[in-house]
Amino acid sequence: MADRRRGSVPKRSSYQDIAESLRAQIREGKVAPGHYLPTERALQESFEASRSTVRRALSALISTGYGTNVPSKGVVAMQPEAVPKTKTIALIDSTTAVLNILFARMSDALRAKGYHLVHLGSMDKTIEESLQYAVDHEFAGAFVWPYRGFPDAAQVAKLGEQIPIVALDHALRGYRSDLATFDYFDAAYRATSHLIESGRRRIGITGMMDMLDISHDRLSGYMKALFDHGLKPCVRDYVFMHTSGSEEPDTLPLRRRLSDEDRPDAFLVMQDEFCPRVIETALELGLAVPGDVALCTIGDDVGVDVDGLGLSAVALDWEGLAESAISMMLRRIRDPKRGPELFQGKHLLVVRGLCSAAANRWTRNPERYSGFTREVPYPKTKFQYRSSLLAGGPALSSSQHSHRRSM
Repeated sequence: MADRRRGSVPKRSSYQDIAESLRAQIREGKVAPGHYLPTERALQESFEASRSTVRRALSALISTGYGTNVPSKGVVAMQPEAVPKTKTIALIDSTTAVLNILFARMSDALRAKGYHLVHLGSMDKTIEESLQYAVDHEFAGAFVWPYRGFPDAAQVAKLGEQIPIVALDHALRGYRSDLATFDYFDAAYRATSHLIESGRRRIGITGMMDMLDISHDRLSGYMKALFDHGLKPCVRDYVFMHTSGSEEPDTLPLRRRLSDEDRPDAFLVMQDEFCPRVIETALELGLAVPGDVALCTIGDDVGVDVDGLGLSAVALDWEGLAESAISMMLRRIRDPKRGPELFQGKHLLVVRGLCSAAANRWTRNPERYSGFTREVPYPKTKFQYRSSLLAGGPALSSSQHSHRRSM
């Protein structure tokens, strides 16, 4: 309602505000199904809105199943059936290599079930704007890969009352939706433990550190593994090279740390996309990889090798996550009032040579366990290095495309 206190300037209600206020009254039983809503004139006065705004609000109310128009009499309140008005579902994200493949996978699976997946969102638009578009166009649901750390939780919650939401990979801060993700704490714990079991004793951590819960889970898993193996974390070994809002990785802290006599002999790289920068930095300083610096990472979506040795990584089952996210969405469409659901996908440590593990410990046929085990529409990014060419010279790398998985 508008603020009517003396001396205040009333804030005019938008049609979305009016429509949602009326929906709330119907859901809460203040206006019982089968009863008429207030007249257009009464709504104009109540919300201090124009006639066109009120009419637009009523149209939005009717389109979402909360009312039906009775000619010459008004709008009758209704409880909508749990059936979507359209068969269109949004995928809201900032577009990355992983998400491009997920979009293709999920599109095929949803098409077989009679739904159509549409991509919305970019770094130029907020998550809330994309969700509002999906609501205004009566989408059946929205998958959201949160690409901003602090969305407007109140606005997201308001929109979540109008459209089923399933978050992918990491949660929408401040709003509890269905979530399909991975156990990143355990993934980091396993990767760090593997480096220790391969003989490393001074293990640093690098990659991207930001406000996301999954980033903090990776850091915690790394620390827990050190403590459990009788090692102590050292603050000098925390050399992150990227964070939210950064345009490019900054390798200067890593370069300085690798130049020290007491440098780490291994690194957990929190996201696989940053491994090429770590390798290039080490090799340009004349260090051997994995002889002087061993690596293990989370994510197996970037192909990296040095002198023919591949990158050890915790592979994330993106195929399984996509399938489970779709199942969650269809259940949410059928039963929008049920409690939030959590799914954690499978992950597996894939051992190759850059972790310094003995060859008899390497994973056989590692391609079977990559995040995408079927043919993909976009080839994996690949980097190949020859240490003899890199020491003191330019990096030799082959890249088909670069990508950033989260902001």
